[in-house]
Amino acid sequence: MSRHLTIGATVAATLIALGALAGCGSTGASTSSSPAATQSGAASGSGQSYAGQAQSVLAQVGTTAGALPDAVAGLSKKPDDTWTASGAKLNEVASQLGDEASSLAALTPPNALKPVQDAVVKGLQAVQAKVNALSGLLYEQSADEATAKSPIKTQVEKMKTQVQALSAELSGALGTQ
Repeated sequence: MSRHLTIGATVAATLIALGALAGCGSTGASTSSSPAATQSGAASGSGQSYAGQAQSVLAQVGTTAGALPDAVAGLSKKPDDTWTASGAKLNEVASQLGDEASSLAALTPPNALKPVQDAVVKGLQAVQAKVNALSGLLYEQSADEATAKSPIKTQVEKMKTQVQALSAELSGALGTQ
């Protein structure tokens, strides 16, 4: 019976993480009492536990998410030098997101958390690609393309929200939210 609970928790955690990627996920609070969260505590052995390592990376992810709006804070409405400067800052943020996704992917989670971790890594990589693309448009001072979907600051806020939701999903699965 406990095997069915573990499989069910894995499926539920995967669906929640995928929901966050689609922009319609839960807040992550509902996963805090799942069997997957209980298993993460069992992962602690010698050295830092998986949960501790993951939380360390997620703290960095939170800092990076907070840097997204700052990267475009001084952006003027029309292309000028502020666009180039913001493009460079967004490029740095994209690089940091890539590093953090790699750090998270390098961790070895308990089996029940692997699907959640994998979904979060893929989500961070997807946001990294979006940030990179926007960075390139700002560098090129391509106003029509950069603002085709929505204002740049709105796009950046959405990216920040996506990163925070991904982080919250894994934190919730770890039972620390």
